[in-house]
Amino acid sequence: MLGSLTIVVAHHMYSMPPYPYLATDYGTQLSLFTHHMWIGGFLIVGAAAHAAIFMVRDYDPTTRYNDLLDRVLRHRDAIISHLNWVCIFLGSLLRVVPTKDRTNDVYNT
Repeated sequence: MLGSLTIVVAHHMYSMPPYPYLATDYGTQLSLFTHHMWIGGFLIVGAAAHAAIFMVRDYDPTTRYNDLLDRVLRHRDAIISHLNWVCIFLGSLLRVVPTKDRTNDVYNT
């Protein structure tokens, strides 16, 4: 949660500078954006590591029957297959959209 919030702050500080002269100093603005993106990335990786440690060490399916995490784990195959179909659809959709006319490209022979 905190990692995602840090990434949102990085985007907002980059797109809407909070200080008047920050928009003119591109190096500082880019450094602040990169700093907050790295911090957000580290926080998200740390949260995933803690969740994995919880799943390995502390999760007991007999005591936590039919709660949200148990239902997600029981339906993980269906969730993964649906996410796979979404990725395939988005990949084919992005491939269809023309990006540039490459008729006169040197490597297009």
